[in-house]
Amino acid sequence: MTASPLDPRQLARDADAPLAVVRFLFAAAEDDPTLVRLIRGGALDQETVKLRRAIILVSKLHAYASLPQIGRALNRDHSSIQRSLNEAIQMLVEDASFRALCRQIVQTCARFRSAA
Repeated sequence: MTASPLDPRQLARDADAPLAVVRFLFAAAEDDPTLVRLIRGGALDQETVKLRRAIILVSKLHAYASLPQIGRALNRDHSSIQRSLNEAIQMLVEDASFRALCRQIVQTCARFRSAA
């Protein structure tokens, strides 16, 4: 697959994914195109995986996106998304920094919508 577009709307169109999910992706990446590509790529370092799981969780809880929709946005299959969602739910219970990250992603998107 080619490099992901730098614009959320374009990526949502190209990936056939909900714009809300892609906005969560860009919020988690702090609008850094390199980090967006890293999250959508094969990186398995702890920080990237944590970001990916947070995006999956907030996409499911706040955008009501399906597993295949989230998978298209993150360039993954739905079974990988399901496993990551299960792990994210566990992290939500056990990890205060993960809860804070999820809140930050949602709040960043809410500010974006308010400014638009």
